[in-house]
Amino acid sequence: MGGAGGAGGMGGAGGMGGAGGMGGAGGAGGAVPPACEDGAVEGCAVEGGCEGRRACVAGQWAACEAPLEICDGADNDCDGATDEGFPALGEGCEVGQGLCLAAGQVVCTPDGLDTVCGAVAGQPGVEVCDGLDNDCNGAVDDGVPPSVCYTGPAGTAGVGVCRTGEQACAVGGVDRDRAKGELPVGACEGQVLPGQEICDDGLDNDCDGQTDEGCEAPAAVCGNGIAEAGEHCDDGNQVAGDGCSAACDFEAPVGGVIMRCGISVRDVATFVRPEDGLQVQAGCVPDANTVALLITRDGVGQLQAAPLQAFLAAGGNVLTEFSASDEVFNAAFPGEPVVQGARGGACQDNVNPVVRASLDDDFWRIHGALPVQAPASTGCGYDVGAFPGIVPLGGVEDGMINLAYRPLGAGRLWLVDQDWQDTDMGPDAFNAATRALLRSMILWPAGDGAPVGPGAALVPGVQLDVSEAAVRARGFVPCYSSLYAEGAEGPQHGLDALLTACQGRDLMLACRPVGQANFTVAAEGRFEDVTFPVPNEAAASHTANGVAWYFGRSFSWGFAGAGAVLERNSCDVAAGQDPARLCWHTSGERIDGGYRCGSTSNLNGSRDWERVVLARAGEPEPEGVRLGAARGFGHHGSCDTFNGCQNAATCANTACRLEGHGAAVAWLEGRCQDLAGMIPGFDCDLFRGLQPPDLDTAWVNGCNIPVAYDVVCAPAGDAPRPIPAP
Repeated sequence: MGGAGGAGGMGGAGGMGGAGGMGGAGGAGGAVPPACEDGAVEGCAVEGGCEGRRACVAGQWAACEAPLEICDGADNDCDGATDEGFPALGEGCEVGQGLCLAAGQVVCTPDGLDTVCGAVAGQPGVEVCDGLDNDCNGAVDDGVPPSVCYTGPAGTAGVGVCRTGEQACAVGGVDRDRAKGELPVGACEGQVLPGQEICDDGLDNDCDGQTDEGCEAPAAVCGNGIAEAGEHCDDGNQVAGDGCSAACDFEAPVGGVIMRCGISVRDVATFVRPEDGLQVQAGCVPDANTVALLITRDGVGQLQAAPLQAFLAAGGNVLTEFSASDEVFNAAFPGEPVVQGARGGACQDNVNPVVRASLDDDFWRIHGALPVQAPASTGCGYDVGAFPGIVPLGGVEDGMINLAYRPLGAGRLWLVDQDWQDTDMGPDAFNAATRALLRSMILWPAGDGAPVGPGAALVPGVQLDVSEAAVRARGFVPCYSSLYAEGAEGPQHGLDALLTACQGRDLMLACRPVGQANFTVAAEGRFEDVTFPVPNEAAASHTANGVAWYFGRSFSWGFAGAGAVLERNSCDVAAGQDPARLCWHTSGERIDGGYRCGSTSNLNGSRDWERVVLARAGEPEPEGVRLGAARGFGHHGSCDTFNGCQNAATCANTACRLEGHGAAVAWLEGRCQDLAGMIPGFDCDLFRGLQPPDLDTAWVNGCNIPVAYDVVCAPAGDAPRPIPAP
């Protein structure tokens, strides 16, 4: 029984074990170690058999993460899909531009993190003219230099006048057929192709290696009524004295005598033109045949007062010379004695003034376009500014008058106190402007008019098939001519030289085939209208005498009929078949090449056609009361039209009535601002209304309003013409 008690003791020990359980509960508060160290990474298995990775976070392993899917053709994340996340993979793609363009497919980058086009762009080449982008810069046919071209027959380039040209690539090229070798190029510029052989020009025009072949034309026959090569005219006979000589040359009319009183080292015959028909004689007593008396400084001692006065009163012209003006004036006007003034100038022989005076006088209205003389090249002489009753025209320096005139009866005493008879500075010092002024004084007509020629009225409008003989009979004389192919070189083709040689009140532009007696087309007008500067614009023109004129020093010069639509580019290319048009190119202040004569155009290189400028001394001044050459009359309102006046005639008649005169008998037309730039002191007077006239004088608004100017009115007693209603 005692043994059973012992077993009870063992039960006590079991009680001890319960106490031990209590100790285990205490261990849960901090005795269990961490599963891993923070930041550690280890491999782990994921579904599908891939090895993933897990990281230790807060002492515990996080969930196992599958590997990253990359672009490499494998299922990296064991999800049963390959290269997901790279949708463009395998699609078509292109790289480069122009001829460097290449096509391919999108492929993986070497690191598998992205995709890229697998094509490789081509290498850029040299740009050529083929309508393609050879250098792969995105532009087609850019920067291609022009190529040598020639469209004439093989073997003719470089022979005779024939020359190659240059052909520019047409950028971008269109309408080409590469299979046929057609390239997108422009025209062959500058080439000269074989043409018809031109006789007697010394050139191989048809480029066959021979010059002037087939040109053995029969000699001209004077008197057969045909103006052939080498003849200026042919009136069907060989009789002299009828305007066409026995040698078929134009005959200059016999115009009388220039009498030279005293010695002149310079030949005074050079002051006029051969066609003036004047002879030079020595003497100091003029007769009925004397046109002008030129008195040099050593001739005054031979002068006789009575014949001098009678000659002037009858309409003669008397010209003085250096230091002779006071003595000649005293002989002509003995009741108004003068003494010699102060001396000035550079003694370079010219009489063209450095400083001009009386710019509204007819003398300068005719010659105002002449260049003003440079001070270093003027003549020298004594001041005549204190002489009574004179009209001063200019001097060799400020404050001095060496060129003037005074009327006596129907004639004029021209006080030219400058050294025109000298040649001390050599023949070249005496210039064309001086010759033009001296000729004008010698030929000045009796009375108060400007120089005139026979048949002085202007023919209005464009003229066709005009006889040169008839034009000459009306007083026009050729002052410039050249072939249409000429003009690029030579001093005679400069516009200043041309206009100096062609000084006169009237100008005519004309053209024709070489050797023809008649002009194909011609037109005439006042000098200032034919040379009126207009803008270098397609439709720009200046209308006068029924002609639309245009003149640009570096664009074109020509005409069309009044109201014609022009297309100047730079010459007028409009209405190609219109026979009433003429145009010449100008460039750099020079005549330069063709372009058209009537309906014949593209004459830039032609040696078969010639252009001619003719000048005429002038036309008679209309009788009546002049309101002033520098006054213009228009109407307020639109800048483009006469507005209330409706036309120049109405403005001119209204101006005459306002000034208390009769009807307007003559006027010119122009625009306020244009005329102010050409005529010194020009004044635009504009009407606010026509009934009654209300004149706004010296109008200075910038509006370039049309005006009637240089208005001449009939005397007040004449019955006025009715004024058209506005």
